[in-house]
Amino acid sequence: MTDAQIVHQTFTEVQQEALAEINGALAVWIDSVRMMRTLDKDFAKELATCRSAAEAIESCSRWTEHRLDSLFALQCRMLEIWLTCASRTALDVSVPTINGRHRSDPQTDNPANHHSPLPAKPLTAA
Repeated sequence: MTDAQIVHQTFTEVQQEALAEINGALAVWIDSVRMMRTLDKDFAKELATCRSAAEAIESCSRWTEHRLDSLFALQCRMLEIWLTCASRTALDVSVPTINGRHRSDPQTDNPANHHSPLPAKPLTAA
């Protein structure tokens, strides 16, 4: 197998894993939307049966708490999925590149040779 074929095969495998992660994230998101819709329906029924402002406020408080908990849990899960996907693409798999160099070469593993899209210093307000 040539270097180019190995690179292509590895790229294809990484792409398939990434698509599987994206599909998993989509399924998590759809489930959370369904759960929130059910929560909203239950809240509407409960709010319609309130007999006083105090009951309505209590119902709104409970709904808000559940909704925020649900959103937080969803955000944590999506972040976990994203970090897993990002870490897989950043792994050193020692695959030869087209020019015959390996990712495990000391020169390419040197962090000084990597260019981050993030600024070197945190941005601050002027």
